[in-house]
Amino acid sequence: MHELGYAEQLYRSLIKERPNYTDAYMRLGALAEGRGNAKDASMWYKEALTVFPQLADAYTALAKLHVGGHDFQAAQSKLEKILQKDNLDAYASITLGNIYLNNARIDKHKEKDKDKEDKSKEKFKQYLSRALDRYAHVFHRQPNNVFAANGAAAVLFQTGRVKEAKLMFSQIREAAADHVPEVWINLAHAHLVQGEYIPAIKSYKAALDKFYQGHDVDLLRFIAHAEYSHSLVIDKEKKNVRDPATITAKQRDMLFRSRRNLQAKKNCKVPFILILCDQIYEGADLSDFLSAAR
Repeated sequence: MHELGYAEQLYRSLIKERPNYTDAYMRLGALAEGRGNAKDASMWYKEALTVFPQLADAYTALAKLHVGGHDFQAAQSKLEKILQKDNLDAYASITLGNIYLNNARIDKHKEKDKDKEDKSKEKFKQYLSRALDRYAHVFHRQPNNVFAANGAAAVLFQTGRVKEAKLMFSQIREAAADHVPEVWINLAHAHLVQGEYIPAIKSYKAALDKFYQGHDVDLLRFIAHAEYSHSLVIDKEKKNVRDPATITAKQRDMLFRSRRNLQAKKNCKVPFILILCDQIYEGADLSDFLSAAR
């Protein structure tokens, strides 16, 4: 911490000596971001843009901050500026595709009047088409880009082609088993939609243990929902309520402590590599499970 503070002092001094040195502003923004201070980080990145208005790295950093804060409209504006300058920027293309896909999902689940349904369906198709265009744009030049492939599989999922999407997620997981946890999660979602509860639970738990050391509220929520859904099937078939939780007591405590946050949460945690959680858990009610597991 002391070394980071010293580094910040040096960068501030450097700016006084060389006010047009954009790297110093970017480094100060990164330091602020590392402290969790998004407001100061944004200020430094914007300062860099006042020095050099075409600085792509500053637009990228701001876009990431907006995405992290779920301000997708502001993020889209920054990403479009990046692509105007460099249409081959993979991060900007994929993230913009994710935003289009997120917009499609949101629009799909909005309550609409019957006379507006046709327009809504057309808008949904347009968002999906734009998203797929962005992923394909990257994939054409980088055929091994797992993020673009994951996005394309998510488009398939949204169009109802769950079987094909699940196959793609499975193949992507094999290719990127150690560094893309979101693909494991998406594969679990696909299993869950098809009523394959055991494979879904296994994939969720594998991601939880492999990438998050057993501590991730979103994944615990997914596991709880899958376990609860499975218990309903077992109860219906055997008239015998199954213990709904195979997560550990410590993990269950984390889930309960976060109950209010989970019930209010509407956005996915990792928008860069699109996760389909809101598509599957739209309107899900865990209150019965939570009460029974206490």
